[in-house]
Amino acid sequence: MRSAVGLSANVRPVNEPARLQWVGGLMVCVGMALVLLAVAAPDTLGALYQLYSTLPTDAALNDASRFGAGLFGALTVGWGVTLHQLGRGIAVSRAAVIGAVAWFIVDSAASIALGFQWNALSNVGFLAMFIVVLPWRRPR
Repeated sequence: MRSAVGLSANVRPVNEPARLQWVGGLMVCVGMALVLLAVAAPDTLGALYQLYSTLPTDAALNDASRFGAGLFGALTVGWGVTLHQLGRGIAVSRAAVIGAVAWFIVDSAASIALGFQWNALSNVGFLAMFIVVLPWRRPR
């Protein structure tokens, strides 16, 4: 027997909010792991890069590579927080701002820890523009 949407009757519907919360939480964990590896365990990060890279095995993990890993980790954290908030039923504009603040905190802290203070300074401008574009108000 088929339902109105074409699925069999014995298929349970997916709980999308719970799935968004789970995926968002997982993304936060993965992003934070990447940031922590970049900041605190560069040797481990270098081994992972060599495992998945086409670089020669004697290539050293330089500061720019660590900075890139920290950046990608922070972006992953920001998206994860946004998805988690959406799964909780928060309005899209508010969830996006909460995710941007999470990204800002993680990215700026990693940038400062890795010696790229200029990036933390540029993050301030980006966050300010983001908050102006997506105000903290309820949708009409």
